[in-house]
Amino acid sequence: MKKHLFFAALASVALAGCVNDESNTAMDAPEPLVFEAPTLKTQTRAYNGEIIGVQYPTDESFQVFCRIYNDESGFQGWESDGTYTATDYFAADGEKASHDASYWKTSTLHYWPSAGRALAFAAYSPDKTRLNAEATVTYGADGLTITNFSPASTSDEQYDLMYSDRVYGLTKENNGKSHVSLTFHHALASIVFSTSEAAEGMSYKITDLRITGTIHPTGTFKQNLNESTNVATPGWTTSGSTTVNYEPEIPAAGINVTNTPTIFTAGESAMLLIPQNIPNDAKVIVEYEATTETAPITTTEHTAEIPLKEFMLVDNSTQTITEWEMGKRYIYRISFGETSHIYFKPTVTEWVSGGTAVYTINY
Repeated sequence: MKKHLFFAALASVALAGCVNDESNTAMDAPEPLVFEAPTLKTQTRAYNGEIIGVQYPTDESFQVFCRIYNDESGFQGWESDGTYTATDYFAADGEKASHDASYWKTSTLHYWPSAGRALAFAAYSPDKTRLNAEATVTYGADGLTITNFSPASTSDEQYDLMYSDRVYGLTKENNGKSHVSLTFHHALASIVFSTSEAAEGMSYKITDLRITGTIHPTGTFKQNLNESTNVATPGWTTSGSTTVNYEPEIPAAGINVTNTPTIFTAGESAMLLIPQNIPNDAKVIVEYEATTETAPITTTEHTAEIPLKEFMLVDNSTQTITEWEMGKRYIYRISFGETSHIYFKPTVTEWVSGGTAVYTINY
């Protein structure tokens, strides 16, 4: 799953004559809304790969909601409340912010309102066109709701589903010369694999991996935002209980096992799953080759099954985990052997470590 926001707009008399639509009333000089690319200061996942400590990729896009209301003091609501009138400034289902070779912007231009009006913003990533076809998205007073979301079954087709905090009370006067800062949070759980040890006298190569079990493939996410405190208690409800397979992408040449713990980075080997209670039958199936290092040189193919609920920690103690939690990354380590523009600047919160499991496959 990928993005940031900035643009130096050119205002002109000709352009000023083209902005008399309803969404751009109460304007001073027309200033097109553009986005500075989101800086990913922490680990996240974007389309077609694990992105660690780099900028939001230019081929990604996100969906932005915006409401306008008649108050400059910082009205904390999203809907009208009898005192303040809030209406959609962008389309009701948000607008896609994408890169145009220089900056991120929406296809319909929008502008900072003049005095007496303020804006509230929220966003999610990726944009709605990159969600699965069955997913529906709404945004309201209680934040974001995504119904019938399903992560893709292969890692190279997955996106990191993220939602932002809501920001209120932004005006041309207090923010028009700066960016709108959006902070994204991970809505999914991340599972990654690594290698750690190889028995002496043998070399090993992982040729395939897949996660299988009665894992919930579909769910509904709700941000559950409390407007009075601006605090969210996000959560999922899940559906579907048939056996499913999730397949991290393994390079055609396979992954050689070394004695240095290494998270798989070749290919797109992390998986993003809906947070949920881990079913008892959830497991990872590892296919690998074992080759002798002394004559006669022989290579044999093997398959091993590793439970995902039984979590052996790096100190060799055992822990049973009951769920994959939102925003947490679980590492399964396998060893063998014994300017008046509206600017946006989303950031992404860190993946919280969910623990590292160590599994030894005896040849």
